[in-house]
Amino acid sequence: DTAELTPIGNTGDRVAGITFDSTGTLYAVIGDGGSSSEELFTVNLTDASLTSFVVLGDGSDGESISYCPDDGLLYHTSGRDTNGVFQSIDTSTGTVTDIAYTSTPDEVFGITWDPLGPWGSQGSP
Repeated sequence: DTAELTPIGNTGDRVAGITFDSTGTLYAVIGDGGSSSEELFTVNLTDASLTSFVVLGDGSDGESISYCPDDGLLYHTSGRDTNGVFQSIDTSTGTVTDIAYTSTPDEVFGITWDPLGPWGSQGSP
């Protein structure tokens, strides 16, 4: 509500992206170069320690995650050029599901949920 940040600790690894789910759980994905690259963790909100949630292991450069409150899933992107992946992650089971790209994007640096849908305030086509 206030947009104030308070440091709580060091995760001890190279976090590439973070997102909260609707329960207030904070998730972090480790980027390439980290000790657990392409792995999803929960983050302790008291001391920033990481607990492994699911090993992703697909794609190459770049890791991005985002939570979608419409379906309750996390979404993950990784890779670039011909080896990119887009996946959903069920936070209740840890199930990772691949989602087919219609075209392979270059490295994705961040993703987010848009409450107005894919066409923003313009409505559907």
